[in-house]
Amino acid sequence: MRVGIKAKNANFKIDHCLEQTEIYDQFYTTDSYRCGRKIVPNLLVDSMNAFVIAVWVMDDGSYNHGKIDISTYSFTLKEIEKLCSIIKKKFNITMLYHKDRDKGYRIYCNKKETQKLVDLICPYIIKTMRYKIGLS
Repeated sequence: MRVGIKAKNANFKIDHCLEQTEIYDQFYTTDSYRCGRKIVPNLLVDSMNAFVIAVWVMDDGSYNHGKIDISTYSFTLKEIEKLCSIIKKKFNITMLYHKDRDKGYRIYCNKKETQKLVDLICPYIIKTMRYKIGLS
């Protein structure tokens, strides 16, 4: 770029990758009028681990008043109940949920369960995201 000239547009080409399509197909519907809606696939029962939850909290989580909550707006109530059940069975952490105005549902932990969740995921939380688990 020459000095004194300001660019107004930038173009990017992102290559389509078979692995990304496979992951997308596992987590999004492809066969209904709500095509492209996120789902909770059955494979999550086996593949959910502390690292997966840590990434999820770093992306959609927040920490307020000693509690962690996670935005789950794009999931149905049945899927949210399934997520809570998976977390309870795999990690013995009780997640609850509440309706957040007209946006949808959020899942959250009470203070005691938040501490259990923090202990589980803390090793995977990057330094710049530690505020999402109440640490600085």
